[in-house]
Amino acid sequence: MAIKRAINIDNLDFAYTLGQISLTELIKQLPEEPRRFYMFGVPDYNNLGDQAVAYAEKAFFKRVFPEITYIEILESQTDDAIKELVPMLRESDMIGYTGGGNIGNTYLDHEEPRRKVFSTFVNNKTISFPQSVNFEDTKQGQEELRKSQEAYNKNPNLTLVARETQSLDYFKKNFDVDVIYTKISSLS
Repeated sequence: MAIKRAINIDNLDFAYTLGQISLTELIKQLPEEPRRFYMFGVPDYNNLGDQAVAYAEKAFFKRVFPEITYIEILESQTDDAIKELVPMLRESDMIGYTGGGNIGNTYLDHEEPRRKVFSTFVNNKTISFPQSVNFEDTKQGQEELRKSQEAYNKNPNLTLVARETQSLDYFKKNFDVDVIYTKISSLS
């Protein structure tokens, strides 16, 4: 019975990522679960490394937390998903942001949606999966760091997960949020 439930939820999530149903329609079809996990930033671009990270995160979550419904939100769906999810989000729901190596000013097309997610869902547990960070020591890099600090620090329920010790130290020094460290291989 549990397998049928998981397949149905995966089918709904797949229909959502293809744009066949809205996030609102997906949520309305979910069974009442004690918790749901909304993973934002799932790549819909051609970077196989980021695709592999997203695949490993989903597999990890389903293996370790099978009782929690896992819903993927593509990075390109961020703005619409935020609008739909805000009125439907429950206190027990959790927010996640996919891991990788793109916190910083090098990949602003990834950093800007992340800022929106972290600064919007301030009342729910929010986890940034293992990331590396790189804000350049330039005027532009430091301005983007300030913007990220402002967005991240709005969320008292945010935990940043560093994937190496250099990022761990940087997060602790520059952000006023919970920071932990894990090796990427621990998610596989």
